[in-house]
Amino acid sequence: MARYWVFGASKPLGIGLANHLKASHDVTCFSRSLPKSETERLSFVRVDFSDVVKMRELVQARMVADAPDGAVFCQRYRPPFGQSDLDAVKAGLDVELAPVLSVLGAFNAARRATPFSLVLISSVAALAAYNDIPLYYHILKAVTVTAARTLAAYGAPSGLRVNCLILGEFEKYPRGEYKAQEKAKFAALETFTLSRQICKISDIAGVAAFLLSGNARYVSGQMIRLDGGMSGLAPEYVVRSMLDKH
Repeated sequence: MARYWVFGASKPLGIGLANHLKASHDVTCFSRSLPKSETERLSFVRVDFSDVVKMRELVQARMVADAPDGAVFCQRYRPPFGQSDLDAVKAGLDVELAPVLSVLGAFNAARRATPFSLVLISSVAALAAYNDIPLYYHILKAVTVTAARTLAAYGAPSGLRVNCLILGEFEKYPRGEYKAQEKAKFAALETFTLSRQICKISDIAGVAAFLLSGNARYVSGQMIRLDGGMSGLAPEYVVRSMLDKH
């Protein structure tokens, strides 16, 4: 049974990915807080992503004691009200990139001979500018994409694979839990996707599980868009602009 780590599992995406992987694998979740409804099914390790030193020490100790076969990173920085974009980028790098580098450093220090897979999560905001999304968010997601490409090349000689999922709009919760305005937005977006559906967490989890597995041994340094094909038809910026006008 493969062992995987999921970072940022206190939010719907992280929990969904962890539960999907838990069905067939041994999963450990690293999270700032423990979701009350999920702790019975998943193994959680509490970690403060902003404390880089302690996080690095924790990851190194866990790598020695129970090294995983791969990890997926879902943690996201949410700045306090009024924080500038520059300060948000600085703090966000600790939360969103430092865990990736800590795992990579621990993996290299362990000198493992087995393959190791990392899956990073980014957003379409890394590739295009949207006026309704803060500048810091665009920058952090672009850094994630660049890091995935660079780390894939950097770690290849030691058996490391790194890939990045670039997410468009997706349902964090069942459709019925959204307000009417959000339901209308999803319904409109569905008309632009090739599948006529909005991405769900289970869709993201299925692709992440594949990339973590040995079935993807020839896949590395790839940026995989999960946007229902919209990026192949028209830039999502155009789609969102059309929706705003309606």
